[in-house]
Amino acid sequence: MRERYRLNPPDAEENQATPTEAEVVRISVERTADMEAFWRLMKRTRRTLKPGSVKIP
Repeated sequence: MRERYRLNPPDAEENQATPTEAEVVRISVERTADMEAFWRLMKRTRRTLKPGSVKIP
């Protein structure tokens, strides 16, 4: 896991208006998973993407 994307609930809590600590942890884990998926994609495509090959959410 990349160092800057490690789970840090206090940082996530500052950035989010979430009511519970569990929700803060869930958001942090979700962001980490998204970044790991991104880096897998970048490794698989060798950092070159064709226009229109990625769906924008």
